[in-house]
Amino acid sequence: MIKEVYFTGKTLEEAKQTACKELSLDEYLLSYQIVQTPKKGFLGIGSLPAKICVSVEVKDEPKKKEERKPNPPQRKPREEKPAPRAEKPAEKEEPKKEILPMTKADEKKVETIVKYVRDVIDAMDVKDYTLTYKIEDGENLLIDLEGEGLGVIIGRRGETLDAIQYLTGLVANRQEARYIRVSLNSGDYRLKREETLKNLAKKKAEAVLKYGRSYSLEPMNPYERRIIHATVSQMEGVHSKSVGTDPNRRVIIFPNTRRDDASANGERRRPSGDHRGNRDFRRNNNRDRRGPKPNPISQVPREGAPKEDAAEKPLYSKIEL
Repeated sequence: MIKEVYFTGKTLEEAKQTACKELSLDEYLLSYQIVQTPKKGFLGIGSLPAKICVSVEVKDEPKKKEERKPNPPQRKPREEKPAPRAEKPAEKEEPKKEILPMTKADEKKVETIVKYVRDVIDAMDVKDYTLTYKIEDGENLLIDLEGEGLGVIIGRRGETLDAIQYLTGLVANRQEARYIRVSLNSGDYRLKREETLKNLAKKKAEAVLKYGRSYSLEPMNPYERRIIHATVSQMEGVHSKSVGTDPNRRVIIFPNTRRDDASANGERRRPSGDHRGNRDFRRNNNRDRRGPKPNPISQVPREGAPKEDAAEKPLYSKIEL
């Protein structure tokens, strides 16, 4: 069951840290929406804190088993009838979230959001495009763009599209009306990007399992990092972790068991046989087979010289002129 929890702070970062601390979650696992941006008042008057809405998955409480009361003792033995089985209580259906009808203020808010998106796209000199939108569950506004030349709106790896969506969300929730989540898509880019990231995560995780070494992916935004973590968590023998700070925060895939410490530090492991040691052993072995080397010529006594002098004099004796 999904539960929404609200957290506040002086800044958005402080609100996120409070949510991570209260929910015991890492920052990359935190799924939140900005409800209210912080505002500074005049001399402390009229200031507003930052407010975020966090979606948390809560496990259903296990149902207590009904305890059967023991049968009262009977004086005379008699045939015991099997006790009737207790009927299981009917499972209660989870109450569906009540969808409130759109008010005039809500409709005006949606018109303001759509107009803002059109103004941004027109300012980017994009022509011949179609903008459609629909509202789901009374609070999710899905905006879809179709047409040619929308690459400038998507940007590099969807960075421009994410930026427009973020700014649109801020504009949407400045007015006093119900909270609206904005999702901006262009030509099914979100779906294609999600499939690409899933295939990338599977491919790199298989390489980590094969070679036993960690692999660092390129920097990604929180939405794309969550896709990588979700895909890796479904595979055995590997796990993932986010490191760094935005905008350079990235995902690293690790093997669950490392071969040795050298592999963990990214060093190459020397093979079990030391080739250099084997060469030295072969060289010494061949030397022993050939026998000892003869004495240097300088140590051989000259003809006619007394043997005693040759034995007593050093190798390099003093030469008198």
